[in-house]
This record gives sequence, structure tokens and C-alpha cells, in this order.
Amino acid sequence: METASAEEAGSVINSSSPLASFIYALDSHAAREQYPKRLKIFLTFTGMPGKTVEEQAASFLAKNDIQFYRDSIIKYITYNKQRVLNKELAAGTLKADLQLGQ
Repeated sequence: METASAEEAGSVINSSSPLASFIYALDSHAAREQYPKRLKIFLTFTGMPGKTVEEQAASFLAKNDIQFYRDSIIKYITYNKQRVLNKELAAGTLKADLQLGQ
């Protein structure tokens, strides 16, 4: 699983993009810092093309398919639940990741 550096994920977001507006609307400073990195991991998992999180998010949104969005989220959660069962990921980490956007 590929991870994203802070520069790749957070600092390359165009300040006028809808993604930037969403991230800056998050209440928690910690969430604003972590969200782009975690989103990049999710988007990479889904196979979205692009070098930056913004490019990948645009590709994801361009799908314009609710079923694809739902399936992608379910597959990602299922994959990470299996990682917890295999002791590759702590349950608390998964819980924190899933609560990040709330």
C-alpha cells in the first residue's frame, strides 16, 4: 500500500478547489492536516490516476457513479478490517481513520 508524503498530499492542493474548501472547513486542525494524506491513500487504493490528491479526487468525482463510490468505500473498509484481523493494522487506527471526516 502506497503512502503519501505531506508535500504530495497536503501542500499541493489548489486553494480554489472544492477539495481545498472542504478540507479547510474541517473543524479540527489535526483533521485538516491528516485528511489529505488519508484521502490520498484511499484514492490510490481505488486506482484513481493522478500524481496529487487533487488530481486523484477529480478523477474519482468524474466517475459520477454513486454505486462506484459506495463500492469503493465498502471495499476499502473491508480491506482494512482484514488488515486488522491479520494484525497488520491496529483496530484503533482503523477507527480513527474512519472517524476523521466526521
